[in-house]
Amino acid sequence: MDAENAIKALEEVTTKLRTSGVADMDSYIIAVHGIKNALANIGEAELSDAAFRLEQAGDAQDFAVITEETPAFMEALRFLIDKFKPADNHETTEISVDDTFFLRDKLRVIKTACETFDIVVAKEALEDLQRKKWPRHINRSLDEISVHLLHSAFKKAAAAAENMAKM
Repeated sequence: MDAENAIKALEEVTTKLRTSGVADMDSYIIAVHGIKNALANIGEAELSDAAFRLEQAGDAQDFAVITEETPAFMEALRFLIDKFKPADNHETTEISVDDTFFLRDKLRVIKTACETFDIVVAKEALEDLQRKKWPRHINRSLDEISVHLLHSAFKKAAAAAENMAKM
């Protein structure tokens, strides 16, 4: 489950809890369980632990914990999504020779890190790339890699990085 879908599911459940006191707890538990594993796989241990606490609260029907902690958890997920999503670049950006070498080098790092399931190194290389201004097509490709990493789809992230390096 991706973070945006998890947020949507969590919002629906917490809204129902606030308005009627009744909610589809199975959807809530599935959402926090799914995102818990994805967060652990990308090295977000603290958020993964928070998701585990919320999952346990759902199992125990502990509405106090759910209503108190879910909003902060959703906000942390939104921050994480923004962190992994490159800024939309509508202007045409020229790529220098140095930028091309930098881009290809970081893409090779991402590919190699994904092949060895090293999420920390892959995320660091992606963050290095996201700090620079790139043309829209490169930002879209970086976004694709980011989403694959968020879902721990290492083979897809490695393939996307390799394909992008060939451009």
